[in-house]
Amino acid sequence: MDKRTLSLLIKQQALQLGFDDCGIAEAKALEQEGRFLQIWLQNGYHAGMDYMANHWDKRTDPTRLMEGARSVICLLSNYKPKQWQSPAHPQIAAYAYGPDYHRLLKEKLHLLKSSINTHTRANMRLFTDTAPILERAWAVRAGLGWIGKSSLLITSRFGPYTFISVILINIELAYDAPMEAQCGDCIHCIEACPTGALCAPYTLDARRCISYHTIESKSPCTINPGSNIFGCNHCIRACPWGDKTHSTTLFTPLPGILQNTAKDWEKMSLDDFNQHFAGSALQRAGLAKIQNTLKLWNRRQKNAPQNFL
Repeated sequence: MDKRTLSLLIKQQALQLGFDDCGIAEAKALEQEGRFLQIWLQNGYHAGMDYMANHWDKRTDPTRLMEGARSVICLLSNYKPKQWQSPAHPQIAAYAYGPDYHRLLKEKLHLLKSSINTHTRANMRLFTDTAPILERAWAVRAGLGWIGKSSLLITSRFGPYTFISVILINIELAYDAPMEAQCGDCIHCIEACPTGALCAPYTLDARRCISYHTIESKSPCTINPGSNIFGCNHCIRACPWGDKTHSTTLFTPLPGILQNTAKDWEKMSLDDFNQHFAGSALQRAGLAKIQNTLKLWNRRQKNAPQNFL
């Protein structure tokens, strides 16, 4: 089977399995993206995420991550929710409304791998945000979208509401052309960031980022999170491209996550948390951190009410 026919079959099967888009790029070193990452790290914008400097060769060159890799298959999954939380409730990042996306997407990746193996014998590695690979850069190389001024992947069909999955494969395929950036003069995402974490176009300073402080940081939150107790939706909801995105039913919100009030989170026991959110992205922060962040917001709200969502 020729590479164009196989590439088309892979894309068709990906859509049939429930992925929303698929693009393919040549597996080679990301030189320009690597230089940008190096400057980002040198400026300390990674805060406490020291792992971003680890495995540099693998992070910037997929052929070091998988010997013999020839192609990078990128897959997008739309996660825009049908319903948002009330602004009066403590806020959860939209990507965490439903079950953990890693597990759901990994299952689909294995199905796609099996399908590919019916057409060709190939070695593959599957990734869902679980390895040192620059998923957003590869999605751009695969013609699926562009990097927005929020530093997120933006697509014309799904705005910033996408999960990215990656397959490295050791055969040559037909490659897609990168897409030109289409943000123009828009800076809505930068203006919407309540802490100034988007310190310049395309540049995120995690030291000021609500998502970093409420999820990734091992220390208690030291900035004003507004009502955000797990992640932040400000820059993604400000993106005009997201307004055109249809919602999805793939990641159904977990029971109670849209309705939980501050009191609900305050009185929640660890047993209740584990029962309702076992296997969800919220486990990454844990109940203790979520409740500590909520206390910080409550304390600051009493002293100096803020206009955060």
